Amino acid sequence: MVEYLYLFINGDKWVTDESATPFKSFMNIRFFDPEFLREVAHGIFTAFGAPAAEAAIVADHLVEASLMGMESHGVTRILQYTQEFKAGRVKPAAPITVDSETPTSAIVDAHLNFGQVGAHKLTDVAIAKAREHGVSIVTSRNFPHTGRLGAYTTKVAEAEMIGIATIAVPVLPSLGHFVVPFGGREGRLATNPVSWAAPGTDRPVVLDMSTATMAEGKIRAAHAEGQTLPPGNVIDAQGRAITDPKDFYGPPRGNILPLGGDLGYKGFGLGILTALLGSALGGENLTEVSEHHNNMAMIAISAASFPDPENFRQRVQENMDYLRSSPPAEGFDEVLIPGEPEFRKYEERIRTGIPLPEKTTWAEICMIAREFGVSTSVP
Repeated sequence: MVEYLYLFINGDKWVTDESATPFKSFMNIRFFDPEFLREVAHGIFTAFGAPAAEAAIVADHLVEASLMGMESHGVTRILQYTQEFKAGRVKPAAPITVDSETPTSAIVDAHLNFGQVGAHKLTDVAIAKAREHGVSIVTSRNFPHTGRLGAYTTKVAEAEMIGIATIAVPVLPSLGHFVVPFGGREGRLATNPVSWAAPGTDRPVVLDMSTATMAEGKIRAAHAEGQTLPPGNVIDAQGRAITDPKDFYGPPRGNILPLGGDLGYKGFGLGILTALLGSALGGENLTEVSEHHNNMAMIAISAASFPDPENFRQRVQENMDYLRSSPPAEGFDEVLIPGEPEFRKYEERIRTGIPLPEKTTWAEICMIAREFGVSTSVP
C-alpha cells in the first residue's frame, strides 16, 4: 500500500506542521480560507507537472466540493492524487482526445490526465453536440478519479440543458469492488454515483448521489475525523454490520450495502445502470482489473429542442416551488430541493472557512506540500 494511503487509513503516525497558520480552531478542527487551500492545491498539482490551467481546474474542483460540505470529494483527495501520481496512475498534462465521434456521441480519452480535466472536456463535448443536435451522450476512457459528479451536470444545467451523468468503477488493484449486490456478501460493484441537474431561476437543481448507502470517501473522512459510521450501511468481510470505519478497511476488507436497505435491489439496479452507461457502452469491461478509476457517461438534453425553450427555466422553478410548498413533516423545518443543502453550506463556508482535521488530513497535506516545495504558511 502506498505511504500516504497507509498513513491516512491506519493513522498510527502523523506529522503536524507548526508553520501552518489557519484562521481559527476548535478541538481538532481548523478552518481555512478557501483561497489559501486553492493556492496550496494548485502549487502541489503544478509541482506534479500539470499546466497551470489544468492544475487550476483540479484545485478549484476540490475546494468547491469542500465548500459544499462534501468532504469526501474535497481537498482531502490531494492525498489520493499524490499517491496515484507517484504510482503513475495519474499523468498530468497527458493529451485528451475525442474518439469514435458521431453527431450525437463520442468517447473522450483522458490518457490518465487528471479526472477533472478529462471530465470537463467530456462535458464540453456533450454540451456542444446537444446544442447542435438536441441530445448527446459522451463516455470516457482512461479517467482517474473525477471528483464530485454534480459539478459536471451543473455545468450542463448552466447551458440551459438537463444533464444526466453516471460513474462506474472497474475492479481496482487496491480495493477491488466493495459494494455488494442485493442479497450478496462479496463486492461486485463500486459506489457508482449518478447525478442530474436542470436550470432554475436562481441556481440549478442538482441531485448527486451514490447508488450505495454511502460513498467510500465518506468512510475515509469518518476515519480521519474519528467518527463512527451510521448503522445499516457497511458490513465486515463476514457480512456483519459494522460502524467503526477502520473495520471496513480490515484486513480483511468489508463492503458497503446498495442503497435502499430492505429495498436495496433499487440501489443495486441503479448501480447496474451506471455500469452499462459508463463502462459497457464505451467498450470497457467492468470485471477486469484496471488502473483507472472512473468510467463516466454524460447525457445532455437541450431545452431548445422542445416547445417554449425560453420559459424552460421558469417552468423548472415553478415545479420546485410547488414541491417546497408541502408543509414539513414532524422533525423537519422545511422541504429542501436537491442541491439546496450543498448550496447553503457553500454560502456558510465562504464566510467561516473550510474545516479540516488538523492532525490528520491537514498534517498529511503539509507533508506532501513540503515534499514538493509548496508553502503551507499563510502570507
